[in-house]
Amino acid sequence: MSSPTSGTGFQERAKIIFRVAVLGKSSPRAAKDSLRSLLISIGAPIERHGVPCLMGGTPMPLYNPKMATPEMSDSTTQNIRVGATAYYLPEQSDHDQRRYAFGYTIVIANNGNKAVQLVSRHWIIIDAYGRREDVEGPGVVGQTPRLEPGQAFKYQSFCPLRTVWGTMEGTYQFRYDSGETFNVEIARFYLRVPKEG
Repeated sequence: MSSPTSGTGFQERAKIIFRVAVLGKSSPRAAKDSLRSLLISIGAPIERHGVPCLMGGTPMPLYNPKMATPEMSDSTTQNIRVGATAYYLPEQSDHDQRRYAFGYTIVIANNGNKAVQLVSRHWIIIDAYGRREDVEGPGVVGQTPRLEPGQAFKYQSFCPLRTVWGTMEGTYQFRYDSGETFNVEIARFYLRVPKEG
């Protein structure tokens, strides 16, 4: 027996509702209400973790400018402060091909009293449809910077997306001279194509 959310007609109608919301043609509340009515009409589950369900129960997020996720993020873990902000790269993007490029700037400051070295990174990138990509690797931009107390390190990189908005967050692993390692939070921040006009 097929799921009530597995039919082609349902999926197409649901996609339209969310496409309209993501492109800014409808408010998130109106899109959510429309999808709720669609789910009720076919007897499907209404919500999971406060998010409308579709396509077999997979949560699909709506863009909402009032969400807590900021344009910039600033967090401190064990006296290591990480600031992050992103910006759209229109010349590297192609809307017709659903390719959107975003640059981001990171500033890492050692506000503690011990020297530390950045060892590795782990990014969690989530697009507008909730698809998650994990990116891990040594250092950042080919470097493993060592920060003495009071020193900071700034770098820029980029992230491609298949949707007009998404989020990034993650962790850096640092090491003290003693060999002890610890993780430092990179708080979530938005990647978003600016609205025209």
